[in-house]
Amino acid sequence: SLAREHNEGIVLPKDFTPTPFENGGVRNHSLKTQYDFQTRFDYEFNPFRQVGASAGFTYVPEKLIPSSIYTLDYRQYTDWMHYWTTLEYVDILNEFLKLSSHLYYDGGQDIYREYSDASHQYLILDSHMRYYTLGFNPRMEWVPDAWNTFNFGFRLESMHSTRKDNGNYLQWTPHWLNIYNAFCQWKYQLNNKVNFLASLGASSHHCDVKSSLSFFPEPSAALNFKWNELSKSTISIGNNISFPTMRQLFSAENGNPNLKPQNAIKCEISHQQKIKAGNIIFSNQLSLFYNNTRNLIDRQGDTYQNIYKVHSAGTEYSLMFKPFAWWESELAYSYIWWEGTENYELTETPHHQANFTQNLSLPWKLKLRYTCSYNDNRFSQDKLNNYHILSSYWLHNIGLSYKFKKFSLAVGLENIFDTYYETEYGYPGPGLNFFTRLNTEF
Repeated sequence: SLAREHNEGIVLPKDFTPTPFENGGVRNHSLKTQYDFQTRFDYEFNPFRQVGASAGFTYVPEKLIPSSIYTLDYRQYTDWMHYWTTLEYVDILNEFLKLSSHLYYDGGQDIYREYSDASHQYLILDSHMRYYTLGFNPRMEWVPDAWNTFNFGFRLESMHSTRKDNGNYLQWTPHWLNIYNAFCQWKYQLNNKVNFLASLGASSHHCDVKSSLSFFPEPSAALNFKWNELSKSTISIGNNISFPTMRQLFSAENGNPNLKPQNAIKCEISHQQKIKAGNIIFSNQLSLFYNNTRNLIDRQGDTYQNIYKVHSAGTEYSLMFKPFAWWESELAYSYIWWEGTENYELTETPHHQANFTQNLSLPWKLKLRYTCSYNDNRFSQDKLNNYHILSSYWLHNIGLSYKFKKFSLAVGLENIFDTYYETEYGYPGPGLNFFTRLNTEF
């Protein structure tokens, strides 16, 4: 597939109040042109052995980065590139064993510049970045009998970056980070209604400035109940690890190579219930969760540190209602509560969220989709890490699509009522927007 996108900048809502740094209308300093190419190839040697390959390339010759409406920054990307390729292999050896593997490469490069003026005559920062990740993920599934299923796997990711600029990186400065993960999972079918799932994983990492290997266990367990064809429940608990990013480890301005991974213990109970009355279908799902997160990474002064602990709990509910074959209605609601040490707040995370969606199949192969979403107040931080509260908002979108053979056409309106809202402090979302899309497969 081939695609080109050109955007002069989002149009702000009419009720946006101009500031000394943003005058409204089309968002200042936000031009972007992007080119995309994607391809995929699959080949089946026989019903038991398959291979696949995919690749993609994105190129942005110039992207102007809008600043906060409360500050004045002139930032720009030029020659921004992202390229990736994957190789996949699946082999069913016999009725008991199945092998699969995934080899991937993900890379990119860009030039990032900051200026002190709108005409880009006075350069402050000129930064050149190149990076790539090479990964390998083999897996094996073993089913010795009708009651037991074993999965074994390993994942290796090797991340590399090099940077040069007119500030702290006067010479090309390379860094690398390797992450390893191995796991074994056992599924036992107790009877025709209940199965037990247990997994033991181990994760490790090291980097060029800290060669010693770390070790972090990641156990998990779950009970799955299938009461009947319309009802099922799950109880699960697990320990998850999230390693620091390359920027958090190596940035000359804020990096800390001694950072620990973020760690979260997650518990969840969920139940799904379907109800059928003739051709009418109801599907309900309710989940309750609790997370205990430690060693959260954030900046303390000018350096990233493991400084926060956060307890969070909440619920998620979804309802799908299909009264007719041509009409499907969905409702989703979520609530999250949290408490953090040192007055820490989750940012860009509303306590309450709701989504309402209507999908209708119309005559002449037309499909109509209407969505309504609500986001509650959120905390957001400015450049000085001060907290601000963003107001709640409703968004309404509507779209009409038509598909003919390998072509699909879509038209629609986004933010129908031209509502003003901010995705982050100082960064407003787009106002009323009309779109058309034409896609083809070849």
